[in-house]
Amino acid sequence: MRIFKNPIFTTDAWLWVLFERSRLQQAVMDFRQCNLELGDFVPILLWSTALTRQDLGNIVRNISEESSPASQNAQSFLPHIRIREVAEYSNSTVHDSDTLEFSPLPDARQVFASISSTGMVTEAIPKARVEFKYYRPCGDYGQNLEDDPIGKSTSEIGGELQSKDPLIAQAHQLARLLFEAGSHEFHTLPFRGYLNDPSSSRFAFYFDYPQDVSDHEPTTLHRLIEDGNGASRLYLPQRFKIALTISRALGAFHADGWVHKSVRSHSVIFFYNNENQSMYDKPYLVDFEFSRPDAGATLLAFDDDLERNLYRHPDRQELPIIGFNKMHDVYALGIVLLELGLWQTARSIYDTARKEGREASVRNATRMQGTYLACARKDIGHIMGPDYLEAVITCLSGELSEFLNKKDFAFMFWKKVVEKVDPRRLLNSASE
Repeated sequence: MRIFKNPIFTTDAWLWVLFERSRLQQAVMDFRQCNLELGDFVPILLWSTALTRQDLGNIVRNISEESSPASQNAQSFLPHIRIREVAEYSNSTVHDSDTLEFSPLPDARQVFASISSTGMVTEAIPKARVEFKYYRPCGDYGQNLEDDPIGKSTSEIGGELQSKDPLIAQAHQLARLLFEAGSHEFHTLPFRGYLNDPSSSRFAFYFDYPQDVSDHEPTTLHRLIEDGNGASRLYLPQRFKIALTISRALGAFHADGWVHKSVRSHSVIFFYNNENQSMYDKPYLVDFEFSRPDAGATLLAFDDDLERNLYRHPDRQELPIIGFNKMHDVYALGIVLLELGLWQTARSIYDTARKEGREASVRNATRMQGTYLACARKDIGHIMGPDYLEAVITCLSGELSEFLNKKDFAFMFWKKVVEKVDPRRLLNSASE
């Protein structure tokens, strides 16, 4: 007895299931990846035109308000427009108090005592991270700002500040950047608000955890590498993914007119999912310490922190005489890419150089730069491929400096760094 006159799955159907379905799925994945890459390319497309930021903003906003397919595409441009607005205007009128509340929570001041030095406040505020930005007391900066001298802080709640104090204004501007970036796909954390703690000469910037993560304390890339060859050692595809993600994120911020100013492996963090599995495919860029607009005033103060100096460009060590610019971020990124490739921290490279009798070299910032370059040329190509090596050399050597003040800097960074750390380049090199 035949139940069905015609078979549910014909031979052609089975052939499709067995052979063609996987191709279709791969095509869909490739399409989604292309959309992600196009999103990362948006700021480069925006700011390479001859139009002003105001003209571009008006055009994009007008299109986004239309009921057409183009309006949906225009939505992806709006976050970059707003971040550029924050970079160009330090006043608080870009976002009114109804749009952005900078006081993170009513009892925030009461939880200061429970905050650890790492900034984790899971007991007091579940799924929250606090980053401290320390500053020197009034009068310690002298005339190093291009604005007025530092004045005494007049407000403890960042969102209530209406002072001309340039340090506080810079913190307020950074908070607005973090709010915009954390509200969109910029690989930064959702921003809750900030407080000024003048008694400790510090700001406390509060962040929420991303959605769908556990309350387990996140780990840093530096901690993973420092653990050595154990279970924390990541596979090459994972390392390429991290390198590509943070390079894209930094490139987007640069294109939008911002510098990070504290790029280190300590500044890349990973959360855990609800099964307490590490989410290495979703790195987040944190610790925008002293971050500012690319054209903003620079504090020429310094510290002699070895861990930080290992990531600082030679021009920015000791008492810097050059204002911070994108090239200094790119140099630090090159060291992080080197760490990822060698699976060795910058401190470990430094210690190895000392053990090998090159103590004079590591005490000199320029010679330490040469040590990084030598390590890259010796080993990176064999581990990560020739294109990845070129990206590291480009970052560490200052090759992009000729494009620094030109509109095509973002494009050249994309071409010479971001594209080079794409794992598909390694596959293409292997097939040639």
